[in-house]
Amino acid sequence: MTEPPVTELGALERRAHQDGVVISNGVADLLEGRYAGVRASDGYPSVHALRVQSTPQAFDRRRVPAAAWSALLEYAPSRLDAELVASPEAWLADFRRATSVFVNLIGLRYEETGELERLVGLIKTVQRIVARYGGSVEKLIEGAKGTVLLVAFGLPPGVHEDDPTRATRAALEIEDAVAASALRCAIGITTGSVFSGPVGGPTRHDLTMVGDVVNMAARLMQAAEDDILCDGVTAAALTGIAVEELAPLNLKGKEAPAPVFRIHGELRAAGRDHWTRLPVDGRRVERALLRDTLDRLADGAGGVVVVEGQAGIGKSRLVEDLVEQA
Repeated sequence: MTEPPVTELGALERRAHQDGVVISNGVADLLEGRYAGVRASDGYPSVHALRVQSTPQAFDRRRVPAAAWSALLEYAPSRLDAELVASPEAWLADFRRATSVFVNLIGLRYEETGELERLVGLIKTVQRIVARYGGSVEKLIEGAKGTVLLVAFGLPPGVHEDDPTRATRAALEIEDAVAASALRCAIGITTGSVFSGPVGGPTRHDLTMVGDVVNMAARLMQAAEDDILCDGVTAAALTGIAVEELAPLNLKGKEAPAPVFRIHGELRAAGRDHWTRLPVDGRRVERALLRDTLDRLADGAGGVVVVEGQAGIGKSRLVEDLVEQA
């Protein structure tokens, strides 16, 4: 969604703190008087009750025509296949390593003719770039910070050991694509532990990615202006990309100044030790079982442990952790 509805929503939110449920005049026209309320001096109605009650119906995949379902999947994140979208209860909530990329598109003027078409064309280009590197465009956000894209790397099934490098190379190409559209962009990149899974009620879910590193990427985007900035974890994991360490930044929500690096794009050599030594997120039960197996092995009792699970769930990292413990 873009302006003016989003701008009007901000005004309604400020009013709602005083008057409860406040609706726009457009929504009031659609309700056609099927609500009880009063219209304030600024023209916005405050709703006290609905005169006609409606019960939300649970989604039934079988009632959706095949052609409509295929069209619907075009709007789902690329990392979701039809089976997961059709069966939200199958979505797996988990903590994992991932790389977050926030892209702020600067210079869009929605009041001008053809601007929305330019945005649509640019988003299609970004989607192709991100998909080529194995990531997913998660969200398009329009608000006080402008037009912002959230891109994720490292979420199933697109999980790779070099996801920070993939994300950074994608960011460099996105920067070029934005410039070719006569716009500017600011990009923030972070790597670390995130929660990936469904949020919502039993009949409606949204697959999301949240965590401190996601918020950190947004803060770096705000500080980037016309640059690409990343955190220290991402910089340490990069291969073939030149980075410049900047002075630590004081970022909102951080007690201490945060290490920040600027992405330049030139080739350089870099190791991957920092990446492989990132801590395992969660897995307390599994790690305890493996530690017990190691203890019994030290006492002379052998055994076999089978590690199985869907792609990207962290099997390789769990085995690496076992080797480190050994």
